[in-house]
Amino acid sequence: MIEPTAAPRGGVTWLARLGFPLLLVVLVFVGFAPAFGARFVNWDDEAALLATYDWRGLGGENLAWMFTTNWMGPYQPLAWFTYALDHAAVGLDSLNSAPDAGRYHATNVVLHALAALGVYLTALRLAWLARPNWRSERPDVVRFAAFVAAVGFAVHPLRAESVAWVTERRDVVSGAFVAFALWAWTFYVERAHEPRKFGRSLAVGVVASALAAILFFGSVSFAEPTRLTWGPLGAAGLAAASLAWVVAVGASACARARAAFAAAALLVLGALLGKGLALVVPMWFVILDVWPFRRIVRGKLLATLAEKAPFFALALVFAAIAGWGQRGVPGVYASFEDHTLLERFLQAGFGLAFYVRKTLLPVDLVPLVGLPEELLPSDPRYWGAWLGVLVVAAFSVWQRRRAPALLAACVGFVLAVGPVLGFTQAGPQLVADRYSYLGCLPFALLVVAALPWALERFAGARAVFVIAGLVLPLALVPMTRAQTAVWHDTDTLWRHAAAVDTQSTLARALFAIDRAGGLSDPAERERVLESSIVIVEETLKRHQKPLLLAGLAYAYQRLWELDPPRRRADAERALEAMRLADELARRNAQWNVEFAFNLGTAYVNAGRAADGVPHLEAFVAARPKHFAGRYGLGFALLRAERPGEARDELERAVELEPRHVNAWGNLALAAEKLGDRARALEAYRRVLELEPHHPTARARLAALTGGG
Repeated sequence: MIEPTAAPRGGVTWLARLGFPLLLVVLVFVGFAPAFGARFVNWDDEAALLATYDWRGLGGENLAWMFTTNWMGPYQPLAWFTYALDHAAVGLDSLNSAPDAGRYHATNVVLHALAALGVYLTALRLAWLARPNWRSERPDVVRFAAFVAAVGFAVHPLRAESVAWVTERRDVVSGAFVAFALWAWTFYVERAHEPRKFGRSLAVGVVASALAAILFFGSVSFAEPTRLTWGPLGAAGLAAASLAWVVAVGASACARARAAFAAAALLVLGALLGKGLALVVPMWFVILDVWPFRRIVRGKLLATLAEKAPFFALALVFAAIAGWGQRGVPGVYASFEDHTLLERFLQAGFGLAFYVRKTLLPVDLVPLVGLPEELLPSDPRYWGAWLGVLVVAAFSVWQRRRAPALLAACVGFVLAVGPVLGFTQAGPQLVADRYSYLGCLPFALLVVAALPWALERFAGARAVFVIAGLVLPLALVPMTRAQTAVWHDTDTLWRHAAAVDTQSTLARALFAIDRAGGLSDPAERERVLESSIVIVEETLKRHQKPLLLAGLAYAYQRLWELDPPRRRADAERALEAMRLADELARRNAQWNVEFAFNLGTAYVNAGRAADGVPHLEAFVAARPKHFAGRYGLGFALLRAERPGEARDELERAVELEPRHVNAWGNLALAAEKLGDRARALEAYRRVLELEPHHPTARARLAALTGGG
């Protein structure tokens, strides 16, 4: 049971009150400083940000897109909104290697610093509520413990993927909301004390929460794979669902702490709008009620759970949205034929051990630990991981009375990483550093619980803890800086990955193909592509998958681009692989409009532009604000001798990217074919503004004007 904590009676130094939070922010900025000069990488950054225009604006159409799209898989409207704010402030020069990328990275770091402050404040409140007398008797010690906990979370190499990868901004957006939601919950618990008995008010909260969820599912449709649409109840139903949820929040909260409960509810909503994995937060509230708050007392378990009904309703809704979002990516979910239940079980044990092991020893971190083609129970990586997991679990249960914080942290960790352990496998990864962002937060908070326990049992614990707290930043900051620097650009990222992970797995091959696009040396690019093609083709003999075939087509296309006249056969191979990928995706119900774009492009590269036009038209119909789609369709129409339609598409393309030289050049050619001399002159002059020494534009401009 939680009693109100006494205010400190003095003796709290300036360093403890303000110095620790300020030092924490400084350490975050120092640790992630290499991100400020980083570029976008060709692992999702290009597709998510550079090739997409719907998020670039704060108008009604842009906001509607953000809140209804599952572009790239995750549902993350608040993350899209922060990108739009960045764009409004600094723009985005997509065609000049995005020199503005550093500003986008800076926003990630700032958001992570906010999350770090939230963790510090939460750790401080947890310590005060767990040991109320420490707030007045040992305030500096508790603040120092909270500082160490926050540093362990925030300035750690495992955070580099979430912070230094712009695409993964959803982690830092959601993480900041989660940290402050936990902080708000501590205020609610302090003021509410024990939960009420289950009565009419809590019953109203449960019913209103259930009604809110039911109304939501009747108002929003998941029928379309790429965007949310209105269901039978429409906007009126969504408004009613929102009202029911507000009623639920008011009815579920204790009257004397309603503001804190409402703040926690809104912050959880914000976290879920950032990333779906925040659905673990309601269960974390329950764990905190067990320990350290000890609010779950005999006869009030039902009331404790009912009190959180508005949070569970949110978790249910966003779990459904998250599942819909991932299903929108073709082939993202592994079937139980390709990835058996036993293999998923082995993967789960490996993941549980991996995140703990890498937290304690964060070395050899890579952007992708690929899912092997087969997970064998005889492999010591898997049975050894499960053995370690079971030993820790048994020890935590055995010591639950002496060290309840350990069991609470372990349960919180398992719940947080549970959705990404592989039971619903989505993507090519076995594990990923970014999944530790929320998952390892309970272990950071364990520090403030361990301090009182250690000080009460060991005479020298304070000195050991102080030394450890001083050494921790000195050890973590250089490691975090080094791991952040790995994400500087595409070439650096994949060079590091190849150096650390030398195993030739399928996932490594596919990402090596992607990596080749960022290599500046043509000979090295050719070598990487050809070696990756060998691996993919060998794998295709055993597993025919649409994404494998699409990756093979992409690799052949990149080889063709190195020398189109000499490598004409590679364009044909790319087309054949992409046709098979498209057919297989349709048969397996894994098709989406991205296949249409890739197939249309493959037809154009193979010299069959007319055959590619229908596929590119289908893509543009679905993605009207996609520059590559508009430009690709315009180029294909021009090659197919349809200059009028080509001009229309290329006009839309240059509206999206006014600085794209090739788009203006092809627009000029289309205008020439139509006899529109004025538009052709204007387009050629625009080409020369962008590239003054462009030979074709200079020659055609001279011919049209009759000059030399």
